[in-house]
Order: sequence, then structure tokens, then C-alpha cells
Amino acid sequence: PIIGAGRAMGGKSAPPRTPAEAAAIPMAADIAVDFSSGFIAALTAAPFIMTVDKAVTQATAGTTGLWGALGAGLKEIVLRPHHLVRNPALLLVTGVYGLTYATANSIDTICERTLDPQAASSAAIHGAAKLFGTTAVNMSAGITKDAIFARWFGAGDSATRLMPRATFGLFAVRDTLTIAAAFTVPSMVAAAIVRSGRMEEARAAEAAQLISPMGMQLICTPIHLMALEAFNKPDASLADRARSAAGIFPQSTLARMGRFCAAYGIGGLLNSALLRHGRHAVKEKFVAQTDPQAPPAADERQAPPAAAVGMPGRGHVIVTAVQRGQAKPGAGAPPPAGGAEAHSAGLEGEAVPGLLTATAGEAVLQAAAGGAADSAGGGHARKSVLSIHPALDGCSSADGLAAPSAAA
Repeated sequence: PIIGAGRAMGGKSAPPRTPAEAAAIPMAADIAVDFSSGFIAALTAAPFIMTVDKAVTQATAGTTGLWGALGAGLKEIVLRPHHLVRNPALLLVTGVYGLTYATANSIDTICERTLDPQAASSAAIHGAAKLFGTTAVNMSAGITKDAIFARWFGAGDSATRLMPRATFGLFAVRDTLTIAAAFTVPSMVAAAIVRSGRMEEARAAEAAQLISPMGMQLICTPIHLMALEAFNKPDASLADRARSAAGIFPQSTLARMGRFCAAYGIGGLLNSALLRHGRHAVKEKFVAQTDPQAPPAADERQAPPAAAVGMPGRGHVIVTAVQRGQAKPGAGAPPPAGGAEAHSAGLEGEAVPGLLTATAGEAVLQAAAGGAADSAGGGHARKSVLSIHPALDGCSSADGLAAPSAAA
């Protein structure tokens, strides 16, 4: 059994929610990410964990050698992975670690939503809740799993034999030491690594989270073996059980170190990665659409009131570059009525139409500037004549629709 101490089960914790994010994102969405991340990560690491646990149980019972059992299990993972899906042992291991990861993740989420981050007691409450919550789930599920494995993969009448209290007690001692190591030893190991100058603090902390539970197997593995011996040899003396356990202690310790490496290196880090990506996706769904810092979309900008400019508030602007030539007779006459939809009159030359989108207010300002330039140029200057024509929405051009300079 494995517990992540102060981190999301072996990896960096996901960034906490800001108050604005917490208000916009339902807690149920984050809890769903917590559980899905935990169980997916557990399913990924479970095949190797199951193989080691099964092999150690079989070797302790004397039904097969440890290396032979490990080889057979690894061969099945590689050659017949589809068989693992129907293996109840794999589902059992996945359940143990999935519940453990999910519990640690969800306690982080609940404390993040309910505790005041400014309060001095929040960190202590969060740490205690995570310690006792994950301990309760992991220890109860792990001991149940190990007891079932002892019955499934033991020798003789193991399937119907009663589990002695000594076995349950030794399993509990083993898990207590593992949990204590996960919450206390890593900080000491990380400090020693930093003092040696070989790693920076952040990387040393991550390495310590992996090294500490593996090193604790030097103590926990003998306890685990003695618990299985108490079940497999109920009538043997304590000395006989100890000699039997000592015979498989070296290889069992190495195998269990690899098992914990898989639980932290594969399951823990994958759980953390899935958690970060999942929470980011939830943030994108619930927060990005209503981010007050984000600029409004073009079609959401409010147009100026129509009364302020004397024409519809929005529309397409037809920009026509006109090479001014000689004005027609009567060009100085007042423009025909029609407001924004007035047709150009009194202009000669070649026009090249183009289309752009702007607000009515912008169009009026540009038209005014164009009219001033025309007056200064004595009728021979190059100018842009603007017209607002709301009826042309969606069109690419409109011949002959241009506002005369007088309209500006």
C-alpha cells in the first residue's frame, strides 16, 4: 500500500483554484476529475503491482519460486494483455490504488473549497485530513486485498482457512510504517540530498518521495513475509516461520521495491499529470467563456446608438477610392435625399470598391476626414468616399453606393 504525502500521490500537486475559479467551477466537476484521474492511473500501474504481490504470495506459500512467478506474470502482461482485463486480481489491485489516489485527490479539492487559505490552521487541518483519510482507505483496502491474495494464491486449503489475527495485525503494522515513512522520511531524505549539492530542492523532494517508500521495504518486507507465514503455517513455531521468511527475503525485498517504484513512478506521477490536465480542461470549460479579462468578441461589441450619428448603428462600409477628375456640372448642388443610402452624384473617374466592417461612428469620422481633404485639394485630390449601407450585410461590393463629401 502506498500513500502520497503532501503531494498528489507521488507528483506535483495541481495548481489551486483561485476564488473566481472556485465560484465558477462546480465542486462536482473537480471531484469527477479526481476520481477519473485516480482510477486511470491505478489501472496503468496495477498489472506490475499485481504481478509482484501474486509472486511473493506464491513464493511464501511454496507453490512456485519467486523469479519464476514474476517471469510468468510479466510474460502474460506482454503477450496476453487482453486476459488481464478479466483477471479479478487486477481489478482488486486497481480498486485499492484507485480509491487511494481518488481519496487523496478529493480531500485536496474539498479542503481547497472549504478552508480559508489565509487562516493559520488551514494547512494543519488539510494535512491531518489527508493523512487520516488516505490512511483509512488505503489500509483497509490494502489489508483486504492481501488477505484475499493469501487465500487465492496460497497452498492447500488456503481458500477456506481462517485468517489469523496475527496476520491482520502484522499487515496493519506494515502499513503504519509505510504511511509514517511517506509522511516523515521524505523531508529528511530531501534535506540530505540538498545538502549534498547534487539536486535542487524541488527535484530532491520528488526523488525523496520515490526513494523513501522503496527504502522502507528493508523493514516492511520481513513484516509482510511473517504475516503470510502466520497464515500459511499456522502450526509452525515462530523460529520456523522466521527461517522460512529469511529464505526469500532478499529477492522479495527487491521485487517489492520495484512494486513501490511502479506505484509512485507510474501510478503516482500519472495521477498527478492527469489531475493537472483534467483540472485545466474543467477551467477552460467553465471559466474561459466568462473571463472578465478576455476582450469581447467582435459581434458582441455594443454599437453606438443610432440617434447619435443619424444613421443605423452598424453596417458594412463601402470604401471607394476615386481619382478625382473634373466635376460634373451641378456637382456642387445639394446631395440627393436618402441619408445613409444616398447614391453618389457629380463624380467622375475610375472606382475600385473594397469592403470592410466598422461601426457607424468610425465611418462618420473617416468620411468627415475625407471631406476636409477634398476641400483643401481643390477638387483634384485623391479621396476616400464612405457610405454606410446596412442593407448590404453579407455582400462583397455595391456599385454606385458612395456618400458624397457633403454628407460628411
